[in-house]
Amino acid sequence: MLVRFFCLNLLMALAAAQDASTNNKQPLVVLLLDGFRFDYLEKIAHRLGGFNEILTNGVRAEWVTGIFPTLSYPSWTTLSTGVYPETHGILGNYFYSRQHDRQFLLESPNNDTFWWDKAEPIWTTATKKGLRVATVLWSRSDVPVKGVLPEKSKGYVVAKGIKAVEKTLNTVVTYLQDGFDLVMAYGEFIDNVGHSYSPDSIEMENGVYEVGQKLENFFSELERRGLKDKTNVLIVADHGMTKHRKFLYIYDSVPKDDILYVMDQGAVALVYLKEGKSPQQTYQALKSASNSIDVYLKEEIPKYFNYSSSPDCPDILVVAKFGFTIKGSSDNDYQKPEAWKDTTMRGLHGYYPNNTDMRTIFMGVGPGIKGKGVLVPPIDMVDIYQVYCNLLNIDPQPHNGTWSRVENFLVSNPAPKSDATIVSSVPIILFISLFAMIYY
Repeated sequence: MLVRFFCLNLLMALAAAQDASTNNKQPLVVLLLDGFRFDYLEKIAHRLGGFNEILTNGVRAEWVTGIFPTLSYPSWTTLSTGVYPETHGILGNYFYSRQHDRQFLLESPNNDTFWWDKAEPIWTTATKKGLRVATVLWSRSDVPVKGVLPEKSKGYVVAKGIKAVEKTLNTVVTYLQDGFDLVMAYGEFIDNVGHSYSPDSIEMENGVYEVGQKLENFFSELERRGLKDKTNVLIVADHGMTKHRKFLYIYDSVPKDDILYVMDQGAVALVYLKEGKSPQQTYQALKSASNSIDVYLKEEIPKYFNYSSSPDCPDILVVAKFGFTIKGSSDNDYQKPEAWKDTTMRGLHGYYPNNTDMRTIFMGVGPGIKGKGVLVPPIDMVDIYQVYCNLLNIDPQPHNGTWSRVENFLVSNPAPKSDATIVSSVPIILFISLFAMIYY
């Protein structure tokens, strides 16, 4: 009788502890707003909408210094993994893999696993740890890494307009209501406005305001469902935006017979030479083409770019000086500049990350975030990955972040649970339940 009483009481205590752990669960939402420059909120200072929830009750970095190049796919992958492009392997929105003889193109699915298996993203690590993970339009989160996919995975597709942001936020609320631990969502609306109208336009001001309104609705919906005080919400972005100034036509003098591909255009161009061709002639031709570009041989690319050790690094890297636009190509048809005459573009990014206009954002609010309206010093994009891991209480993969830049705005830094700790309580409860029932 005494043994039965002990077992039943122990069972109830363990069950209560497990319920308390579930009730104290703090799901994490990471919302990536493409092209959100660090100073955009100043444009709508008196009509912040949902941004005010974070600025009043959470933390915000003065700015985030991005990675080179300040382009979408490389930045998305750094935000997901905490490592630089030379490690995760995504060198641009357009680049070429000699090993696989394949082009990486922004408009393509890019769903071959070899592009993505060089670094493990947070959604893979979290899934492997037993967390429920959902992604909404985030990069190529729909491609398995090490054979693992999140429970719900929707990768990047074009989703323009503020209605797409609203739909995404509504989806996030649904996933939180369903008990997901990590939801990573993406919106490209602000980037679209910046390209079309410039970062300093009235259209941009109105666009940021509209996103603020959708965020206000999002936080209200979380509160209505009893989720707001339990949920950590981070808002991040991939790069800033600057005004377009002038097109640079630099390929007329290039020795075309030596070139295999010129990948990308705009702020950067990646030049791949045919097998056995010396880069010197092409390098000198590009150096002579314009004083508004920087030209690097592969072995001369500065180490602090954290770029050149990738096996897919180009033979020659061309970088436009701030505000100028290289007329390149996303394929080998680089001899036809008329194919690239998009003169409607008013904003551009991809430049060196130390340019002020390339700075972007980090802000967060929730039970795991310390501070009320705290403005913290600038951080680097590679630092943000550690914040996810801390809030999810999981061990990080190897990364390039610096912990001291982010630790002070997190409530705690508990030692991550091991796999054994996560799963051990369930078999104990089952064993005691079975024993109690048999003895009873």
